[in-house]
Amino acid sequence: MVRVSTNTRDFLAAAALGTVLSMALTGYVTGLWNNLFHLPILAGLPNLPQFARDPFIQSLPHYASGFWLMLAGVAPGDAAFPLLAAFAVASRFLTMVGFLACADIIGIRDLRSRLLFAALIAFSTMANGYAAAGAGGLFISYFTHSELANATILLAIWSAARGRFTAAMAFEGATCFLNAFMGVWAAVPLILIAALLIARREIGWPVLLRRITIGLIPFALLTAPLIQVILSNPAFGKPVDFDFVRFLSEFFPDHFLVSELKPKALVALAIVAATGGTAAFTLARREPRAAFCLVALSGFALLWLAGTILPLLTSRPVFLSLHLLRASVGIHLFGALAAASLTVLWAQGADRQDRRLWGPLMAIALDSSRFLLPLAIVIPLTRRIGLPGWIARLRLDIAAAILLVAIVWPVQIVMQARVNGGMRSNVAVWRALGLWAQTHSAPDAVFLIPIANVRNPPAMPVQDQSQPPLSAGYEVFETFAQRRIWVDAGGGGAVMWAPAYHPIWRQRLLEVLALPDHGARMAYARAHRIDFVIDGCEDGRAVARLSGRCLYPVAR
Repeated sequence: MVRVSTNTRDFLAAAALGTVLSMALTGYVTGLWNNLFHLPILAGLPNLPQFARDPFIQSLPHYASGFWLMLAGVAPGDAAFPLLAAFAVASRFLTMVGFLACADIIGIRDLRSRLLFAALIAFSTMANGYAAAGAGGLFISYFTHSELANATILLAIWSAARGRFTAAMAFEGATCFLNAFMGVWAAVPLILIAALLIARREIGWPVLLRRITIGLIPFALLTAPLIQVILSNPAFGKPVDFDFVRFLSEFFPDHFLVSELKPKALVALAIVAATGGTAAFTLARREPRAAFCLVALSGFALLWLAGTILPLLTSRPVFLSLHLLRASVGIHLFGALAAASLTVLWAQGADRQDRRLWGPLMAIALDSSRFLLPLAIVIPLTRRIGLPGWIARLRLDIAAAILLVAIVWPVQIVMQARVNGGMRSNVAVWRALGLWAQTHSAPDAVFLIPIANVRNPPAMPVQDQSQPPLSAGYEVFETFAQRRIWVDAGGGGAVMWAPAYHPIWRQRLLEVLALPDHGARMAYARAHRIDFVIDGCEDGRAVARLSGRCLYPVAR
C-alpha cells in the first residue's frame, strides 16, 4: 500500500475542493467557440474524402498544438463530448494544483488555509472569465488547450521560484506542447525569476546552467513533435500577400491590437494589475520568497506592453501570432494568486484587525464583482491607519462568510447556469441539424449557414441582423454533419497558420454578410452551387425545422 503524507492529502483535498467549486461556478458546455477547431480534429475530418479540397479543414493538421495533434481522429461525433468534459475537469484540477503550489511558497501550508485559498481562487473575479485587454481564457465554461497551459505556466514558475529549473524546463516544454506562443510567454517570467535568485545569491550560475541543461532533455522531447509540425507547414515564416494587421482587425483584434480595444478594457486591466501588484508587493515585504509572484506578474506586464507596440514595428505573421496582448492572462493569474494569498494570510493571522476587518473586506472585494476590485487596491495601502477599537471587535469575518457563501456565490452559480443552459440548447439544435445533414444529404453537399457577429466588418450597405442569433452553437455542425460549410466567421482563425485561406475566407464572408434577406441567400446559393441553406423559417419549403432554424434545399 502506498502511504500518502498528511500534507499531501491536505493539498489534494484543497485542490479537489477548488475544482468542485470552480466547476460549479463556470459550469461546462461542449461545442463552444474554439471547439470549432478542436471537434473536427478529434473526429478526423481532414481524412474524409469530402473534405479533401476544403481549405479550412485541411489547414487543421497545422494547428500549432501538440495536444490536439496527439488526439487526431480519436473521438468522432458524440464521443468528443465526455472526453472534453473529462479534460475540462482535469485541467481545472491541475490549475488548482498550480495555484496551491505557488501559495505554498508564500506561506499557505495548513489545511484550513489551503481550503480557504482554494475557495477564494475558485470564485475570484480575477481568475474567472476572460482576461481584460487581451481576452485570454481563465476559468471558462468550455475546454481548450490554452486554459490547460495556464496550469503548466503556474507549475513552471513554481518550480523556478524554488530553484528547480530542471522541472521548470519540463513544465515549459509542456506549455509549448500545449500552446506554442504561451510557451514563448512563459520564458520571460522564468528568466526574470532566475535573475532574482542569482541576485539574491540563492542559486549560482553553475548550478542554474546545470539544471537548465538537464531540463533541456524533457523540454526537447515535449517540443520536438510540435516543432516538426510547425516547420512542415509550407506557409511558416513566409511573407503574406495581404495586409495581416487589417486581417487581425477584421477577424479578432482583441488578442493583437491595443488600438482596437475599448477604453474600459484598458481600465479593467490597469485595475487588475494594480490590485495584483499591490498585493504581491505587500506579500514580498512580509515574506521575501513571495517576491517571485511580483516578478512573474511584472514579466507578463512587460509582455503585454511589448504587444502594444509590436504591430507598429512589424506586420509579419510569425511575430504577431505570438498574441502578446493575450499575455494579460498572466497578469490575472498572478494577480489572483497574490490577492487571494494575502487575504488568507490576514484571515488566518494573529492580528485581530486583519482577521475581522481587512481579510473579510479583501474577500468581498475579490470574489463579489470586478467593480469592487479597486477596494482591494486601497486596503493594503491603508491597512496601517489607526482605527477605533470597536471596529476590530465587529465580526465582519462572519458577516463576510455569510454574504459570500449564502448569497453572492450561489447567485453567481445560478446566473452562469442559466447562460450555460441557453448555450447548451443552441449546441443541441446545431448537433441535430448536423445529424440530419449527415443522413439526408450527399457526402459532397455544401451548406450555407448563418454568420456570427464579425468584430469589425467592413462597411456594407446592408447587413441582415437576424443571422447572428441563428448562428449561436453552429461550431458543432460541420463535425456532426460531416459535410462542408461554405464559410463562417470563426473559421478565419485558420488564416493564422494557413494564409492562403485568407482570400477565400474574406471574399465569401463579405459576400454572405452583404446578402439582405432569405431570398438573396437562396439566390446566392444557386449561383455558387451550394446545396442547402440554413436560415430562419421564412417559408414552407424547409425540409427540417428546429428552434427557429430551418434547412432549405437549393433547387438548381
